[in-house]
Amino acid sequence: MKIIKLAAFIIVIAAAVTLLVVGKSLLIPFFLAVVIWHLINAIYAFITQLPLGKHIPERLGLSLAAIVILGILFLITELLTQNINMMITAAPNYKVNIEQQFGKILSIFNITEIPDFNTLSKEFNLTDYISRLLNGIRSLVQNSFLVLIYVIFLLMEQKFFLKKIDSLNLSTERKEHLQIIFKKMNEAAGSYIAVKTFASVITGVLSYLVLILVGVDFALFWAFLIFLLNYIPTIGSIIATAFPALLTLVQFDGLSPFFIVLFGVLAIQIAIGSFFEPRMLGNTLNISPLVVILALALWGLLWGVVGMLLCVPITIILIIIFAQFPATRPIAVFLSKNGKVGT
Repeated sequence: MKIIKLAAFIIVIAAAVTLLVVGKSLLIPFFLAVVIWHLINAIYAFITQLPLGKHIPERLGLSLAAIVILGILFLITELLTQNINMMITAAPNYKVNIEQQFGKILSIFNITEIPDFNTLSKEFNLTDYISRLLNGIRSLVQNSFLVLIYVIFLLMEQKFFLKKIDSLNLSTERKEHLQIIFKKMNEAAGSYIAVKTFASVITGVLSYLVLILVGVDFALFWAFLIFLLNYIPTIGSIIATAFPALLTLVQFDGLSPFFIVLFGVLAIQIAIGSFFEPRMLGNTLNISPLVVILALALWGLLWGVVGMLLCVPITIILIIIFAQFPATRPIAVFLSKNGKVGT
């Protein structure tokens, strides 16, 4: 009997992984739509707390929140397109500085024969990496229409989620339990997304001020990149700090700008990530730090960068779902931070 259960469990896991890989072209836009849907509801909740917002009808409030989100996404797309084009144009201007900085580094190790930059550029095909980046952005834009469709239907359906559960042919106790589960998942994922977005905005704005103070090129683009990568646990902050800091080595002759950007942005990341976010999230983020790293690797392997962005809210939902069934409750306890997963 145990062997049959184990075999069934393995089959279910294999089928789920296969579905995630094969169906990622449809699932990724859906999960991105869920994130945007939560942000729209968070903005709507903020609007209702305003003096005049209490009198705004729900449909109008959600429409205003959706317009705000779509407007921001449109501006971000324009920003990315303009800055990437500007970076491609300015790339040849950095060639001399790269050769000089590379020569300084080699001189530290008493290496006098400096390799030709053109030879190095062939080995490290920058054009290929830029093309991959542009293709990724192009793919994201192409999927934006599908994401928009998902968001519209989620907004239309959200009123009926609990009503549909109430219409099921189940006992009153079972219906209430399902409603509680759905409410927990919605609140946990929504709280994390809202707090993480707010924290990422603060991190991006403060980092932008540091970059402007130093005079780093494309400061707005790097600030947005810091905002976006802040959603990726642990390594996102490291990468977000490294990119603009490394640019200062190419842009400036001295090392002072490098250290200012490196320690300035890093201090902001630590302050927001270690003090602000834990206070705002409270007990919502009941995930083991080790599990976060493993989830980051797993979802990154399955869905790439988007999977890394979504790994935490997906894991939160999985913990809540696993906690509801005796067979999977031990998994939820293992995934949690303190072993307390509720019922």
